[in-house]
Order: sequence, then structure tokens, then C-alpha cells
Amino acid sequence: MRSGQVQSLKVGATVWIWVVRLGRGRWWPGTVEGLRTVENKTRVVVRFECRMANDRDGTPPVMVGITTAAVRYLEPRDVNLMGVDQPRYTPVSLLELPEESDSV
Repeated sequence: MRSGQVQSLKVGATVWIWVVRLGRGRWWPGTVEGLRTVENKTRVVVRFECRMANDRDGTPPVMVGITTAAVRYLEPRDVNLMGVDQPRYTPVSLLELPEESDSV
């Protein structure tokens, strides 16, 4: 997601979030819990659920977490598409390309 799209985010919006766990990154479904500005950079508080690839909605998640993420690690999500809209790219690391300052 680009920093210009952050104005469209609201608490309760569904998103895809890039989570790195055990050295491997993956997009997981999440819900926006809040927005914050830290040093003129927007950070989004997201609650996410990690599930096994073959699990259905009826099974409990493997891991549930809350994290504060940069906007580049989020993508909009449509729950009606049942995961078809899951992003297929790896976002650029903040160490490789720092974020520009912005505000909500």
C-alpha cells in the first residue's frame, strides 16, 4: 500500500499484512485496530491471524497477534473474495529503502 492510500484506512478495515516469522515472510489476513504517527511516519496497528495453508475458517488459528506495521507492509483486503486477492509480491525492506515522512 502506498502512503497516499493511508487516508482510506479506518479502524475495522480488513487488510493483508506482511508478517515475517521464523525467517520467512508471508501475507496474512488482518484487521486495522488503530492508526498512529511516529516521527512523521504513519504506523498502523493490526490484529492478524496465521493459519495453516489448507485450514478452513472453522479451525482455530495457529497464531494470533497484534503488531504495528509500516504502510508498505499492508494491502487492502476483500473478505468476500476468500483469499483470491492475497498479494503475490515481497515488499521492500525498510532497511533497503527508508520510508518518506507523511501524516494521517
